[in-house]
Amino acid sequence: MPRRLVIAVDCDDVLIETTRFLVRDYNNKFNTNVSLEDAHKPNNPDWGTDDNGLILNRLSEIQNSKEYAEIKPITEAINAIHRLVKDNELHLITARDGSVEVATMAMLDRYFSGCFTLVEHVGKARSKGEVCRQIKADILIDDNILHLLSALDYGMPSGGALHFGNYTWNQLGDPIEGVIECHNWETVEREVHKIAER
Repeated sequence: MPRRLVIAVDCDDVLIETTRFLVRDYNNKFNTNVSLEDAHKPNNPDWGTDDNGLILNRLSEIQNSKEYAEIKPITEAINAIHRLVKDNELHLITARDGSVEVATMAMLDRYFSGCFTLVEHVGKARSKGEVCRQIKADILIDDNILHLLSALDYGMPSGGALHFGNYTWNQLGDPIEGVIECHNWETVEREVHKIAER
């Protein structure tokens, strides 16, 4: 019989495609030319300033907009989460700024009501790896390889780090031990079932 898993799920670009929205809105508002491919690269001059605080403030302004709050989650994510929660314990672990917590919770209530046991916000104080260890997560689904490596460093079982999406900004190139590429939610569900059967 498949075992019940504890699954940690990222929010941005896993449940909701936000990078495209943020980059497009930022370029329009601040007359910049940030590309999707380089959107997550550190010290990227295309943001129009080398002041990281200013960039974060500008992004926070966009994230606190009505339009951002109304972004609908990926349809496949909605369907997959509602299937997965039937047999597993799900937690949302997000690095979203606390200023958008109200919008995040409204989105979860609307599309994922009752699906997540806990909603955890991480930042400078703690990593996703620490939270995964705390909740004894078997799986982390995330588009950011750094969060997945953090989870593995904190003891997540090899193969439980599911690298989500096939975005221009999160290509890995060579395989990484313990990390499974999942370009879509169909692949995620297949991998979850494999792990549950072990």
